[in-house]
Amino acid sequence: MALSEIAGILRIIFRILGVGSRWYALRDRRFGWVDCLISWALAGAALWASLWCWEVVSGSPNPYERMLPFFALLALVPVTVGLSLLALAFLVVGLIQVRSVRYLVLAVGAVSLLVGRFGGVDAVKSELTDPQGTRLQGAEWALEAGAATHDDCDRHSQSASFRSGCYEQLRRRANQAELRTGAAAQRERADRGAD
Repeated sequence: MALSEIAGILRIIFRILGVGSRWYALRDRRFGWVDCLISWALAGAALWASLWCWEVVSGSPNPYERMLPFFALLALVPVTVGLSLLALAFLVVGLIQVRSVRYLVLAVGAVSLLVGRFGGVDAVKSELTDPQGTRLQGAEWALEAGAATHDDCDRHSQSASFRSGCYEQLRRRANQAELRTGAAAQRERADRGAD
């Protein structure tokens, strides 16, 4: 990588961090907790909305239901990236200028280490959410468990994505059974015609 490219990347990083350091001049007061909380809340809300749109797009079997969330996702991705960069800049400036932000980051780090020692986030969330929630997991479960009806899928999981994958696998199995039945009937007719 050329020296000018490294200098360009560093310049971009310093400009992003400069947004946070110059923020108090726009607000006519010192940088503080309120600035950090506003930037983090906006970035978190944009990230949550993007993930929700992605879940709808990847989980819905109907293409018309996916269209509006897909366009919303296209609009939300650059907004989410921009707000996340701003929140990161505010975090760095908060770590430098505000002592309580440093304490908060240390507390969050300690809590995440404790959660990691007790089995990770998935183990903590397993009692609150359905661990088998994706379409792929639903299709795999239908294959492995030999699910025969939609009720089997519904009893196993409450997740809409899991159910749609399971239903799709049931439809494929039914189509394959029809093809086999049709091929067997054609063979039987051909054998009768040969006799």
